[in-house]
Amino acid sequence: MATHGKKRHTKRLAAPKALQLLRKENRWVKTTIAGSHSKTFSIPLVVLLRDMLKVVSTTREAKKVLNAGKITIDGRIITNPGFSIGLMDIVTIQGGDSFVIINKKGKLLPVKTTLNTYKLCKVTGKHVTKNGKVQLTLHDGRSLIVKDGKPYSTGDTLKLEIPSAKVLEHYKLEKGSTCYVFRGRHAGEIGSLVEIHVFPGITPSNAKITTSSGKEAITLKDYILVVDKHFKA
Repeated sequence: MATHGKKRHTKRLAAPKALQLLRKENRWVKTTIAGSHSKTFSIPLVVLLRDMLKVVSTTREAKKVLNAGKITIDGRIITNPGFSIGLMDIVTIQGGDSFVIINKKGKLLPVKTTLNTYKLCKVTGKHVTKNGKVQLTLHDGRSLIVKDGKPYSTGDTLKLEIPSAKVLEHYKLEKGSTCYVFRGRHAGEIGSLVEIHVFPGITPSNAKITTSSGKEAITLKDYILVVDKHFKA
């Protein structure tokens, strides 16, 4: 028998590991809609409000809050309870606090922040469009057209004003840059980039960083995000 429509829920026991959930509290949990972040590395908005921030008690309450336009993501009002929230997204509650989403020990968690006028985005792709302009693809699904693409490379980080997406600062992925590890066994660690080891063929590149405690950590290049020196996780 065929299914009818897309799946709106998944079993809690099978939910992505990045979600901090009580797995046996209920059988089902809301799943994210297709959007800015992958399902395996994002949080459904209703789950964030109800289970993590606990600003509402039920899905019905969450829908009322959303329909009233009291929740913004990166400066935009969002009303869909299945909207996907991911790394470095800025969640603001009208008349309340703002939170930035980071990875701590393998879990996506909201951390209270006062820096809610900008967000950090990793450049994951760069190509030239048909009319000769340079388009940058960012980790949160958005694309930017820039006049001069020479300064930007894949792996760099852009500090974007929200919601305008104006580029405020540009952080290069280079030796000595401060990096935040957002996935893998070293998720949550911050350190200085020592070197990037590029392997032949399709094998992913490695990155070696030295943490503030002097410990060396090796992770995938794709798992690091260049940040400013004052960044705290």
